[in-house]
Amino acid sequence: MLKESNPESLLAISNLLDKDFVVAKYQRGYKWSIEQVRQLLEDIEDFYTTSNTSFYCLQPIIVTESNNSKVWEVIDGQQRLTTIYIILKCLNLSTYKLSYNTRERSELFLNSIDKILIDEVDVNLQDDQIVDKDLNIAWNIYIENQPENNNIDNYHFFKAYYYAKNWLNDEKTDSELFKTTLLNSVKVIWHIIEKNDLNAEKVFINFNKGKIPLDQADLIKAEFILAFKKVFFNKEIQKLKIQEFANEWIQIENTLQNDEFWFFISNDISNKKSYNRIDLLFDLINEKPKNNNDKLYSYSKTKYNESSWKEIIELFEIIKEWFDNRKTFHLVGFSLTYNIVDLQKLRKEYNASIDKYAFLNYLKTKIKNHYYKDKDFNGFDNIFYGHKFCFQVLNLFNIAIEEKSDSSYRFPFHKLKQQKWNIEHIHAQNPREFKSVKNVNGWLQDMEHLEKSFYDIENLDSSINFPSQKINDLKKTLLKEDEGLTTLQKKLIEEINEVLRAYFDTDNISNLCLLDGPTNIAIGNKPFNEKRKEVLEIAKNGINKKGEKVYVPTGTQRVFSKFYNYQDLDIEMTYWGNKDRKNYIEAIEESIKTMLESTNE
Repeated sequence: MLKESNPESLLAISNLLDKDFVVAKYQRGYKWSIEQVRQLLEDIEDFYTTSNTSFYCLQPIIVTESNNSKVWEVIDGQQRLTTIYIILKCLNLSTYKLSYNTRERSELFLNSIDKILIDEVDVNLQDDQIVDKDLNIAWNIYIENQPENNNIDNYHFFKAYYYAKNWLNDEKTDSELFKTTLLNSVKVIWHIIEKNDLNAEKVFINFNKGKIPLDQADLIKAEFILAFKKVFFNKEIQKLKIQEFANEWIQIENTLQNDEFWFFISNDISNKKSYNRIDLLFDLINEKPKNNNDKLYSYSKTKYNESSWKEIIELFEIIKEWFDNRKTFHLVGFSLTYNIVDLQKLRKEYNASIDKYAFLNYLKTKIKNHYYKDKDFNGFDNIFYGHKFCFQVLNLFNIAIEEKSDSSYRFPFHKLKQQKWNIEHIHAQNPREFKSVKNVNGWLQDMEHLEKSFYDIENLDSSINFPSQKINDLKKTLLKEDEGLTTLQKKLIEEINEVLRAYFDTDNISNLCLLDGPTNIAIGNKPFNEKRKEVLEIAKNGINKKGEKVYVPTGTQRVFSKFYNYQDLDIEMTYWGNKDRKNYIEAIEESIKTMLESTNE
């Protein structure tokens, strides 16, 4: 449970019901969209169905006493207060008082909205755009009969009310549990400012302009600002400290918002941290246990003073140093991606290292031990499709390529983590999936090309002969491309494939590379030459056949361009033969070995 060190700084919605709010004339009108209303409703529902925390907190409500001492003037939070007010109306619950200076028609409409809007308006909750369109139609019908209510505030009140009412009345919603949660478990940071202190507080107001529910980092941010206000009584020093803190916070958050930086240290591809990624640093400083699911763990653990904030800055600067150094970028990024070591351990090891070389060698040793001390690892040349290290090793190989290349190149961990990936068999591996003659014809082209290099293989079993006769027998039966396969054809295909599997293991890493999912599916059983053209075209344009932006790893590009056969004067581009495989596996082993060699310079 969260310990509230300052009970007055957090108020449940039920604690607001006896209050009287006024929205001053300088405030903009109510502007929340259907999407924003839906997000608030869903977040409250998610809280009572899945949350492990003690309460759900919205962003601050910042108020000051108006000329009437019993009325609170809203400085920041009007949109949230208005939306909560509308939801309370939809639930037939008591509400706080909410008035708008200079917008009398808006105030009258809002205060009586549940009595004015008595007609039923059903909307499709599955699609925000359709809902928006339906409610626009309903609004136009309404103002034809009530033209005196036609203003922009009322238009948004109208849409928010009917959307919330439909959502709350939906059979999937537990309205009674929602009521209880809204009143008692939804809280706001309640911040009162003095009238003569408005200029100093602008930093705080501007700091919290995003209209999204608070998570841990938002709460921590607000507590630091409140702490600085209590420590520094001189208004000028107070303003300076808050501004300095705000600038540092924004600088750190902006850096973390760069996906290249974020996915270097984080495997979180959800949108839950899309606006407050600094949260990760507080969890690190407070050594949050891995199995602890309390989303507000560090909020209750953080010490709100200058010293603890400096510790956050120092941690950020260490991670930034790793990011800026190409060698640590690749080694740290890979280690974190595959949980070989966690950030907490890395931070401690870095602080304990004699110099940067000791830290680099620590990282290399951790990666090597990750493989060589595992009972299922028998060398990089014995990795196969389905092996637990298969994707990792192909990924490590691509990182090693970038490490050896020009110093301006860096492996894109953000693309690795945000893109859907598959392991591609360079030579088509599964003729059992063939459904028609057309599929088989392309496969046979590869077979015929492979015959040229079949007997070049070292230590080839003399009892194995290339299945030329069976291929000819099969070709004679393939007449119409759109025909399905007969039992005889399937039998011949299986026999041919069995011989070729004995020739080379199609599931060995020497026949594997990385590709984005849609491309892998699209080209899966095509002949090598067709695959080569498509993969290199996608690499050139950065767009796959579905029109999606994709990254084709350097190692994959080199496979399909026959990069590792550069010494051959006459490179055969139509198949992936024994020599290709041999050169490829040697490149994988040599590249990784070089990258992980100990260094002192």
